[in-house]
Amino acid sequence: MKTLCTLACFLILFFSCKKEPLPSEPQGPWWGDAAASKDNIIWEARPYAVVSKNFPDRVSILIDSLDRNNFLRERLSFYRVPPIKGTYPVLDAPPGVEDSLVRSKFFYVDVDILYGVYKILEADSSSFITVTSYDTVSKELKGTFDVTFITEIKPYAGAPDTIRLRNGSFHTKVIK
Repeated sequence: MKTLCTLACFLILFFSCKKEPLPSEPQGPWWGDAAASKDNIIWEARPYAVVSKNFPDRVSILIDSLDRNNFLRERLSFYRVPPIKGTYPVLDAPPGVEDSLVRSKFFYVDVDILYGVYKILEADSSSFITVTSYDTVSKELKGTFDVTFITEIKPYAGAPDTIRLRNGSFHTKVIK
């Protein structure tokens, strides 16, 4: 009898819980759109930009690839980007180096757990980001990029050693 009552209580609780569907639009800081050719496959992502912590005259641009359930899977990050029209080379730096050069990383993520890191391939000097426009009133930022990364921390056994993002573009807003 006790088992039957426990089962009945469990079933009542289970069926009375409100089930929320997954949001059709991701909830987060993203605004705008971004796309590139990632190793010759179309790569679409959600961007946002923030003022750099140590360089208040620069921005960090974060471009996130989400899965169909709107969970973060990949992140392309550009750091210390001047919000001024121009083309800037993208370099790699050892930890602790504090200069004003533009940096970038590519991450594999499982929701909120980092499991793969790629750094800029400096031997290939073709990595760049171009700011094509920045509106100081609306804070809208537009640009293009081409970057090549090599493995720093391999995310899984069959992961590529090199990732190339070509003909990339972004349109986003700088948030605080």
